[in-house]
Amino acid sequence: MNLSLRSTSQNIRRHMLLCGFSVILQSLLLFAQQNPHGNLKIDCQVCHTTTAWSEFRKDSPFDHASQTQFPLVGRHVGVRCIECHSTPVFKDAGTQCLDCHVDVHRGQFSNDCSRCHSPKEWIDRAQFEQMHDATRFPLIGLHRNLDCQACHANGQYVNLPMDCRGCHMEQFEATTEPNHVLAGFSMECLQCHALEKAAWKEPGFEHTPNFPLTGGHAVNNCTACHAVGYQSTSSSCVSCHETNYNAAQNPRHELPSFPTSCEECHTVDSWRPAQFERHNETDFPLTGAHIQTSCAQCHVGGQYTGTPTTCIACHDVDYQSADDPVHTPDLFPNTCEQCHSTASWANANFENHDQTDFPLTGAHAQVDCISCHANGYTGTPTDCWSCHEADYSGTTDPNHSQEQYPQACTVCHSTANWNETTFDHNATQFPL
Repeated sequence: MNLSLRSTSQNIRRHMLLCGFSVILQSLLLFAQQNPHGNLKIDCQVCHTTTAWSEFRKDSPFDHASQTQFPLVGRHVGVRCIECHSTPVFKDAGTQCLDCHVDVHRGQFSNDCSRCHSPKEWIDRAQFEQMHDATRFPLIGLHRNLDCQACHANGQYVNLPMDCRGCHMEQFEATTEPNHVLAGFSMECLQCHALEKAAWKEPGFEHTPNFPLTGGHAVNNCTACHAVGYQSTSSSCVSCHETNYNAAQNPRHELPSFPTSCEECHTVDSWRPAQFERHNETDFPLTGAHIQTSCAQCHVGGQYTGTPTTCIACHDVDYQSADDPVHTPDLFPNTCEQCHSTASWANANFENHDQTDFPLTGAHAQVDCISCHANGYTGTPTDCWSCHEADYSGTTDPNHSQEQYPQACTVCHSTANWNETTFDHNATQFPL
């Protein structure tokens, strides 16, 4: 009896254990079927709390980088899970950019968004510029700072025109200073504008080689010369400067006194002062002080043709007022160049004295003119006695007067040295 009861009790326990395992197994199978995340093999407490099932742990130890094939970097780190995992089955979430991001480029580019974008910054300017530089239209100057939509306003990114008119035709037609349409400007904007310029309104049309803009011509106002247009513009000075020519008073420029070839006197570096650089090709080359002399001093009243070339024509006043020595027709000729030069008017020097009957030698070459020409310059005696009588009479060693020396000083003296005498006795009637 006891053995029977014991056997029955063991059978009951065995049955109960089998039933418990079955219930547990069924529960596990049911849980697996009810898990909204599918076959997710992580503990629920990694993400959920016991306070509320919909409450998520802020300190979740779940590591997206090691436990998935999509590490979260850049701006993906701050994105809410539900923004990428639209369904509870997490593994169904796509890993391609277009799985989450709408293709605003409408298939014009490849599906590899990373060529221009990055998780760190969706609009990665540096990466985008680098990518754009590899296209047929690298971004240079102002283009580099433009917003994409400035050129791609309609979402068109491929097969866009690369010439300026594709974007700037409206500006071309609206420009009035100068008016590009009326002036017949080329629509090749780069002829005047440059991508490297700081601003579009700073044109840099290279005027060379026909009419280089230098000196005063280097102005940023095209209409100053092209008031009536840009076609067949004359390059002659008078075409722009006729008003200056007609209004000139100092001196007056009327024909035939002055030609209309302004460049003969003026330069592009400075309109004033004028300088007639071809004066040396005339019958009166400018030398010395004449180079710096004002034109009006010789060309009084604006008279440039038939101007006399003689010195006295300009220097008659100087001739008449000279007092050291006094210049009168019976003493001095009015050929000023015999004594004066253009290098220095004050330091007169009669350079042609050697061509007279009395060449200047020795000490005579250094003597002031007035010492010999106290009474004038015409009829001046050439004998020594006329200038050296006082020396003759005052000499006591030997006494020239008592000894009755001849008055021909050159017998003993020379212009080289007056005090060192050399009397040649062999030249007398009694040779030694």
